[in-house]
Amino acid sequence: MRYRAEIDGLRALAVLPVILFHAGVDSFSGGFAGVDVFFVISGYLITGIIADDLAGGRFRLSHFYARRARRILPALFVVVIACIPAAWLLLTPVGLKDFAGSLLAVAAFSSNFLFWAESGYFGPQAELQPLLHTWSLAIEEQFYLLFPLLLLALWGLRPRLRFWLLILVALSSLALAHWTSLQHPTAGFFLLPTRAWELLLGAIAALYTRQRPDMWQGWAILPARPLREILSAAGLVLILTAVLAFDSSTPTPGFATLVPTTGAVLVILFACPGTVTHRLLASRVLVGLGLISYSSYLWHFPLLSFARHYSFQDMSTATLLAVAGLTFPLAYLTWRFVEQPFRRKDELSKAAVFRLAALSSAGVAAVGLVGYLAEGYPERFELTERQIAAYESYEFAPLYRLESCFLLPEQAAKQFDQRCLARNPQAALIWGDSHAAALYPGLAMHHKSLSQYTASGCPPIIGEDFTKPLMRPNCRSANDHLLTLLPGMAPSRLYLHANWFGHQSKIKELKRTLRFLSKEHPDLEVVVIGGVPQWLPGLPQKLLASAKQLNERHEFIRSERYAAIKKINRRLERMAIKAGARFVDPLEIVCRDDGACLASITEAGEPKLMAWDYGHLTAEGSQFLAERIVRAVGD
Repeated sequence: MRYRAEIDGLRALAVLPVILFHAGVDSFSGGFAGVDVFFVISGYLITGIIADDLAGGRFRLSHFYARRARRILPALFVVVIACIPAAWLLLTPVGLKDFAGSLLAVAAFSSNFLFWAESGYFGPQAELQPLLHTWSLAIEEQFYLLFPLLLLALWGLRPRLRFWLLILVALSSLALAHWTSLQHPTAGFFLLPTRAWELLLGAIAALYTRQRPDMWQGWAILPARPLREILSAAGLVLILTAVLAFDSSTPTPGFATLVPTTGAVLVILFACPGTVTHRLLASRVLVGLGLISYSSYLWHFPLLSFARHYSFQDMSTATLLAVAGLTFPLAYLTWRFVEQPFRRKDELSKAAVFRLAALSSAGVAAVGLVGYLAEGYPERFELTERQIAAYESYEFAPLYRLESCFLLPEQAAKQFDQRCLARNPQAALIWGDSHAAALYPGLAMHHKSLSQYTASGCPPIIGEDFTKPLMRPNCRSANDHLLTLLPGMAPSRLYLHANWFGHQSKIKELKRTLRFLSKEHPDLEVVVIGGVPQWLPGLPQKLLASAKQLNERHEFIRSERYAAIKKINRRLERMAIKAGARFVDPLEIVCRDDGACLASITEAGEPKLMAWDYGHLTAEGSQFLAERIVRAVGD
């Protein structure tokens, strides 16, 4: 397969948005679409290689797998091994155990399955998982294992039939992808069946160019050159549109993902020599960045992740960009001294490649297994530090009544357990998201009967869709459904609580909820509870990083978001008072004016943390805050 410089330029345009997106540059909110472009490129190149070898009668699976191993594994294992000492120094026991699990998954080419399983609502924060980005490599590795077998099986068919069968498979994968992106977004994002169509788009483009080398001759509406100019430029526009216009709420990899992937196909097919797009992509700068794009992708995420672990605070975009800038020298060195030597066939035989791949995988897996079984080596910390670190594995599910009274993102309103909703005039009701679910245990101790209506990422705001910052397609129907239940429940008091900081753009819409309650339920006592303190990246990590120890006194730790949450609480207070509702500010209860907030309390002579992550209350934290909220508004 002949070398195409513009493909390396396209790689550069794929990797740069990914890096900028992970560095938190707001204008590149859709930078993750660069991964979709990578998938198309991979499908195109791999299919071209296989098709050339099959047509020449020289295709061997062992040769193909050896070539893929040369291309992927050396740089991957160098970066993974470099991450191990950083993880040892910077991660807590739970964090190191999770990292060890990801080592096992990387070695088994299955990290996409791991992150699919762990990325529930209360999974570790994505940006703090150093090897999270390897999910896309696992997708490609799984595709490389299966696709050659499929193409071999189809190769004896007529070219046109083979071509249309691949289109049928791709369309089936796309339909599945769109459905899962709406109904089961985490599975759709991480798994091969819903990503295969992107790689197959590239494969179809590769086969089409071989079947129709004169593809635009004889029927083009415009002369060939102008048409190629228009279509290749349109491809760039589509890619840039996705990069700049998409965001975390865009259902992916559904129909919307056709924008960057179609753009990539147009560039691959029509950015031929002589076009403006070709000259742009084949420039020395973009080609140079494209050559090191694989190593750049490998390095950038661990650098940013470990920097965030080291900082333990909101890092500015400028700081993150400076960290991301280290990607390129490291990527060049990796390309020059790792990728290039291993890709030269005269350096290592096929057998040697397989032996080294097996040994490296086994070594990484062994390190991962030992670290996982050792529970992240908690002995690295003192006893009191281990007590703090244990909160990272806090058993919140029974406390919050997960999946029955606190619904997961994929659960619909009909899945609320009716036992969560009391129907008597003496009952109170708490309505909101996970922060409301965290407050339920404490409030329940001060009410004879307390109903719980809570759902992941769903603040108590009616008539609104919630797709940012998280995709929560069931929120609107769940919130609106409660309105039909209220008349039959007839609670005496309604608490409204949420992670208001996470839904700042929607706070003004709370007025709609308050107006509705005032009009339709004038006798209902409505209490709006402001946001609780938040610590970054989490209270246990914050305590460990600041060398704090649990002791038999209340401990105050600065909350990085105190000022922002305080400002939000003032807005909520004005809104509540105007609507005739009550308001309670948790910051006035548990924080000082300097922004330091109560982090640990003593219960029965034993110190306990207020929150087990960035801001979700523990049982003791919930009881402490709820007692004072009830005292403030009266029994």
